Amino acid sequence: AVGHLRAVLDEGAGDKDALAFLDAIFTRDERHADLLEVLDARAAGESSAAARDDLALRAARLTEVELGDVEGAIARYQKILGGSPQNAGAREALATIARGTDYRSSAVAALEPVLRAAKDWAGVVELLELRLAIEDAGAERLATLAEIARIEEIERRDTRRAFDAWARALTEEGTAEAIEVARCTPGLAGF
Repeated sequence: AVGHLRAVLDEGAGDKDALAFLDAIFTRDERHADLLEVLDARAAGESSAAARDDLALRAARLTEVELGDVEGAIARYQKILGGSPQNAGAREALATIARGTDYRSSAVAALEPVLRAAKDWAGVVELLELRLAIEDAGAERLATLAEIARIEEIERRDTRRAFDAWARALTEEGTAEAIEVARCTPGLAGF
């Protein structure tokens, strides 16, 4: 059946019925690489934006879960959001990846501009906190905390949370200065 359907596609690459049948067969037989190719072809030939996004989302999830290519999946989710910024499935998938540790940086980078454009400030703050959890560089940590404080004060109008973020920044800045002073002070070099 697969050979016959592929022959049909050789004659008409966008044959929707042949692609739908291959989709069903490859899904049933768990032929993930072949299924990914079919999903991409189906999405490319789809005129409805909602149907195209559904197929693209299936392909992204397949890439992430079954093929284990999380970076590739992040790129696919990001592409979906480029055309449909409100796509809940792609947003949630990237948020879930960002909450993990292995691919956090890439997922945050893909999702943050979408949330900023939508003025989803609670989501942006969550992503900044996630970024902060993996950031080691003092200057970057301070810049991230300053951005959190700015969003809390100006965008969310929550002065208490803004104050808390500034307090964290000042604590980190003071700790960094104390460590630097200790390193440069004779007798405390082992600090």
